[in-house]
Amino acid sequence: TPANLDQAYSSMLTPVLRFATSRNIKPVHSFVRYHSYEPPKPIDLEVGIITAQAAQGDATVKKGTLPAGKVVRLVHRGDYSGLAGRFTELLAWTKERHIKVRAGAWAIYKVTGANDPNPDNWVTEVYWPITETSPP
Repeated sequence: TPANLDQAYSSMLTPVLRFATSRNIKPVHSFVRYHSYEPPKPIDLEVGIITAQAAQGDATVKKGTLPAGKVVRLVHRGDYSGLAGRFTELLAWTKERHIKVRAGAWAIYKVTGANDPNPDNWVTEVYWPITETSPP
């Protein structure tokens, strides 16, 4: 559920970071990708890290890539308390412009508490895949 997202994200990211550390893989950023997000239904998500160089996974941590293609992007600055609302804001923006979104939105955490303790400086980029613009 949205109320448990922070806890789920942290519990899922911890083993990925342990895996990376054990193999001397340096994370550049972390991300969360939402395969489905339709509260109150359970949320299907994956978490991971972006690395500067290619890395192999194992039975638990899978190697992958974020999808290519057209997206709309929103940059959120500040703590995460307003982040869910920014997803809603982005959807409203696309609807106003008759832009069709697809499933699979993701967020990349560019500046976090891990590299800056001041939440005012945190930067999260939200990406939402789109198909094409349709006429009004």
